[in-house]
Amino acid sequence: MGEERRLAEARIVAVATALASVREHLVFIGGTVLPLVVDVDGRFYSPRMTDDVDAVGVAVNYTESAKVEAAVAKAGFTLNMDAKHKGSWRTSQGETFDLSFAGDFSGASGAHVDTIAIETAQPMDGHPAIRHVSATGLFLMKCAAYQDRGTDKPFESKDLADIAVLAVAGDLEADVATRASDIRTEVRARAGTLLNDPGMLSTLTSHFADRRPIPPDTAEELAAEALTILGRLAG
Repeated sequence: MGEERRLAEARIVAVATALASVREHLVFIGGTVLPLVVDVDGRFYSPRMTDDVDAVGVAVNYTESAKVEAAVAKAGFTLNMDAKHKGSWRTSQGETFDLSFAGDFSGASGAHVDTIAIETAQPMDGHPAIRHVSATGLFLMKCAAYQDRGTDKPFESKDLADIAVLAVAGDLEADVATRASDIRTEVRARAGTLLNDPGMLSTLTSHFADRRPIPPDTAEELAAEALTILGRLAG
């Protein structure tokens, strides 16, 4: 197991263990999951590490979501009052745990990608009771996040950097092929939006350069490969 994957797994397992009473209501998402769905240690000298652990909660109504939040508080997590968004917690070790809820009830995100994250979730290798977002779900979530907050400064977007790595360092196409037609349609649309950006090649090259590719890979070659894969996903 690579170092980045080992650290990501340890962070998620620590949170899932602390929240064992409501673990079935959680699907872990975000950048911490990236090393679990791709193999990055053999391709980059400087993989992007993240200390935050994110999850989307599975609840059918506000009352059920409130019970999950009460269990989080009971487990010793404290609300992060400095956060700009609701649902940010601190673990007893001071790490950040961000929890949102899928759905349309009060307090839920209402985001379609959150629902897809749950629908396409998969068990963690070696820890089948813990679920995390799949490569397909993570791709769609990162695309949505990039369109929401990253297009003004694409060279600084961590979401776009993660999309690039998902394209070349995992088996994204194979995972997408197993999904329902509506999800594949969503993938086609998101990939097409990325390809419509005329500056995408130079932006991806910059993101790959930041990760210092291991030879014989180069940033330019990886960017071209990522665009080719996005083209097939959009086709």
